[in-house]
Amino acid sequence: MESHKENFVNLVGYPANGKHLEYIAELPYQIYKGEDGYTYEDSKGKTKPYNLFVDENKVDDRWIANIDENAVIQFEYYPKPHKDINVVLKHCLHHYKKYLNQELKHIVELEKLIKKDELEK
Repeated sequence: MESHKENFVNLVGYPANGKHLEYIAELPYQIYKGEDGYTYEDSKGKTKPYNLFVDENKVDDRWIANIDENAVIQFEYYPKPHKDINVVLKHCLHHYKKYLNQELKHIVELEKLIKKDELEK
């Protein structure tokens, strides 16, 4: 994690104790650890809690990524919380690459249609 050091910032409004962080990855995700609790849906459609504990002093030490609400693109993605930021980043990259490959296929198909149309003229 030392190589990522500059990517970590403390969440605004939380104590600077290392338990409430955001990871800046310049990807269409918001990646957090220790933010306010909520529920999310996993890839099997099951609702799971994130940072929801009976003891309000307890903080979830898992990282979680969600698609950035300000992202121009939207694609199917299910969070997979994990204590290791690298596991979360790999999960994000896998889904983002999958999305980009689908978009690239779409672009190639459009190029083929344009070329075909030009040849028919």
